This record gives sequence, structure tokens and C-alpha cells, in this order.
Amino acid sequence: MKRVILLTIVCLLFFCLDMPAQLSVKQTKAIIVKRMIELNHLSPRPVDDSFSVAMFRSLLKIADRRKLLFTDAEYKSLLSHTTHLDDELNGKSWKFVDLFESLYKRSLTRADSIINKQLQKPFDFSVNESITTSTEETFNFSVDIAALSNRWSRYLKYRALNQLFELVTNDSSGKTTLKTSTSSSEAKVRERILLSETRLLKKSLDHPAGFSEHVFQLYLDAIASGFDPHTNYFSQEGKEEF
Repeated sequence: MKRVILLTIVCLLFFCLDMPAQLSVKQTKAIIVKRMIELNHLSPRPVDDSFSVAMFRSLLKIADRRKLLFTDAEYKSLLSHTTHLDDELNGKSWKFVDLFESLYKRSLTRADSIINKQLQKPFDFSVNESITTSTEETFNFSVDIAALSNRWSRYLKYRALNQLFELVTNDSSGKTTLKTSTSSSEAKVRERILLSETRLLKKSLDHPAGFSEHVFQLYLDAIASGFDPHTNYFSQEGKEEF
């Protein structure tokens, strides 16, 4: 079971005494989370460039595990900070979270637009296309928005074909074919996919705590994962939900 890191008011006050006055509220809280984990972990890893890279990868995996949100240019913009997150956690300049929040919100809003546009019309399954998925860190992001839109198109078709094929395999009579299931159920399948995909996007965009706070919670969770993949940060709200 994953460890749960809980911040208490006492600990906040204790660590704030040693904080430079010019730090923002978010940076101060991030540094406190880092220090608390260091104090409570049996053998905490050094907060260095290696930690920074691990933290960066964890955050990107949480935010865009399917590689369907960020373009390559946006990814590279974030990547330029990949070895500086440790510096921010040691009290230096604070830039990454604001940049990540801005690009993440843009990517989610854009994805919502792409999905809604593509699912307004029937899929064309006559086109010879393929889809590639990978869990590898080196799996590329789309080179531009046109390529990203095309990647979404193929992914949504893939989801639709899976659901249509399930209708075939679930028919014990053997009368349903992929052609008949497509003819009778394609519109309903598109509607279900639209609902599930937009719900997933809205879960972040319309988060109860607010988008900015939601993104910051992802960042704090990435700090915890940087120390140990089995460690998570839980806010007070997250603890109550858990």
C-alpha cells in the first residue's frame, strides 16, 4: 500500500520559520513537502539533477500518459526545465509550475475541441491507418497540432472499433458482424466515447479545487514519486476522499 504524506499545521509552522521571505506560497509549500519526506523517509535520495529528471518524468506520465495532449514543441519547452526542478526545491527561481499549468490547460482545452469536432461525424473505417502505442519514455509527441489531431483521430477510431468488435463477440447467436454492428451502433459508440473522453478532460479542467490547485497537487505528487515511486502526496481533501 502506498505511503500517505500528510502535512499538518504544526509542521507547516515549524518549517516556515526557515523559509526565505521572497518565496511564493506554492514554492514554500513544495519545499516543505520535500523536507517532510526527507525527514520521514528511511533513506531519502539526494535532491539533485537525477531526482529532477525522475520527478519530471513522473509528472508527464501523470498528465499525458497517452501522449495525446502536448505537441513536441510544448514538450520540449517543458523539457528545458528537466534538470532544474531540484534547484527550485532548494529555493532558487520558480518558473516550471506556472509554465506547466499554462501549457497543460492549453492542451486540455485543445483536446476537448479536437475530440468534439472529430466525433460529430461518422468514422471512415475504409481508410488504411495504423496506431502505435508505447510505454517507453522515448515515445514521441506529435510534431504539430495537425499531427496531434491526426493522432487523436486514429486513437478514437481504435476505441470505436474495439467497442464495435465487442458487440460482435458478445452475440452468442453469431449473427452480428462488424459491418452490421457498425451500421447499427456506430453513432451510439461515438456518443459514448465523446462522453467518456470529455468527462476525463473536465475532471482536470473543472476540478473542484480549481485548475491551478489541481495542477499543483500533481506537482507535489511528482515530488513524492521522485523520492519513491510507491510514495504519494495527499492533500487534506485527498486524504478525506481516500
